[in-house]
Amino acid sequence: MPFTQVTTCLICEGARQELGGKYNLLGFYGVAPNVNVSIIDFNLPVTLCLFFVGGPGSGQFHVGLRLTAQSGEVVPLPPSAELDVNLITGKRITYLILVINQRLPGPGRYRAELVVNGAPGFAAEFELAQGSVAQMRTQYPGEVSE
Repeated sequence: MPFTQVTTCLICEGARQELGGKYNLLGFYGVAPNVNVSIIDFNLPVTLCLFFVGGPGSGQFHVGLRLTAQSGEVVPLPPSAELDVNLITGKRITYLILVINQRLPGPGRYRAELVVNGAPGFAAEFELAQGSVAQMRTQYPGEVSE
């Protein structure tokens, strides 16, 4: 069986695996492409967790992530944005979790593309917007401090 048919990319700040095969998503932003994340300071590292969901598959694969900014610039990612995956025959669903934690070029539309054994795969787009502390205070009164 080939690599899983990925159908969805959830974007959040983190994911934690629970007992029984469940996952706890932390800081859920949305389902790509309907995601718009406000970043206050693009000079600081941005943490995004890309939680890809697919169907069954089997075999061993090397999976990486190619992140491209709206300008066409490919964002260099560390080796931690790659993983070796062993898909188990008979599993009905597959989860792939890749985390970005670094500075990004700036606001705009980004494309996150899975690269499977060196070949392009499923791609998801999302928006990063320039935010401000004042904007965050308006959206989340009482929750944002200086």
